[in-house]
Amino acid sequence: MNKLLIIFFLIALINIKSFGAVYGVDDRELITDSSPYAHYAKAVLSQLREGALNKQGKRFFLKTKSLNDHVGNLCEDTPFRETPTFSYCSAFMVSPELMVTAGHCIEDQQECEETTWAFADQMTSSKEIPSQDIVRCEKLVNRLKNSISKNDYALIKISRPISHRPHLNFRTSGVITEDAPLVVIGHPTGLPLISTDQGQIRENDSPFLFKLTSDTFGGNSGSPIINIDTGLVEGILTDGDLDYILDRERGCRTTFKCQEGSCRGENGVRITNIPELVPGMTPEEPIFDPRFPRL
Repeated sequence: MNKLLIIFFLIALINIKSFGAVYGVDDRELITDSSPYAHYAKAVLSQLREGALNKQGKRFFLKTKSLNDHVGNLCEDTPFRETPTFSYCSAFMVSPELMVTAGHCIEDQQECEETTWAFADQMTSSKEIPSQDIVRCEKLVNRLKNSISKNDYALIKISRPISHRPHLNFRTSGVITEDAPLVVIGHPTGLPLISTDQGQIRENDSPFLFKLTSDTFGGNSGSPIINIDTGLVEGILTDGDLDYILDRERGCRTTFKCQEGSCRGENGVRITNIPELVPGMTPEEPIFDPRFPRL
């Protein structure tokens, strides 16, 4: 294997599960108690990295590393460069005992049981997480990851009902309008809770998903896409464009910025696809026919 192929292979590895981009001006903001989206954020969870939770007696603390250490060789002016990171995917509560995430975040029941989730919006400077904000999986109720339709969701029953946190309401009929104002809340690249609210719908024709231009990254997978006007979850953030690219002039990595009209957009799987949540609205999945390979 020549050097060029090796470099290409390493770049591909770095970008695995790294889907997102900045569209125009980066509008990501850390969630605080004064954020207009703080109430929604209280229902959002992070999928903790393996070994990220450290128990000391009856207390739990997060082991973190900076975004720069997590991604590697970030340029000095990269937003959130020194902010701690600690998670893989995002999720959100839809009832006291049910949460939703992206299907590619959880493969099967065994992985579901081995994964720890946490509400991290009240993480203190010491990175302590209250025990009541730590969540485990009891049952993977439904999970789908279809490479043809791009349907990508998981519905999880947690090990105990959560009464001290809100759950998010979601669309139960019809489809989102193309001019709906949207906010996505989650953990981009494993960062603390961040909102991005300037994205617009780019495509809305597929029965399975819509495309939007929110500033989301790997780690936002499983984030709720919320209609600001109605307060309803419209979709689950699942996929998108590149996160970070090499700035060859400076020799460091920086956030990937899409020019007007460029990039493929971020995927929002419709919440109405989940039959346990919205019976009767689940679209029929396409079946791959090897006689007609996809282009």
